Amino acid sequence: MRFKARSHLGTAWTLLKRHWQAFFLAQLTVVATWVALELAVVATDWVDLPVVAHWSLWLCLHAAYFWVFCGLMAGIHRMALQAVDGATPTFVTALSRLDRGSVHLLASFLYWAAVL
Repeated sequence: MRFKARSHLGTAWTLLKRHWQAFFLAQLTVVATWVALELAVVATDWVDLPVVAHWSLWLCLHAAYFWVFCGLMAGIHRMALQAVDGATPTFVTALSRLDRGSVHLLASFLYWAAVL
């Protein structure tokens, strides 16, 4: 009897090798958004803000990052589904699902609440 997880991993690896440019650009975008978040946080440290304003701005920046991150993850999942279905995933697909970020973020929060 063949181990099923190996066939799924083999399929995923084959699809990643076939469409590596689109998946690499999508992951690079995730890293770029993280770098932009860190630059924004450091920039707010340089500005002389009251403590309450600083922490509320910090919270807003991180909430926006998580929303964009979850939208990109939803787009990357859509790219993976396209690749499995035989279509060619594009980088635009990763950016086209940003509207799903709030749903993905809510699902992530519910998951973490259930785990903790």
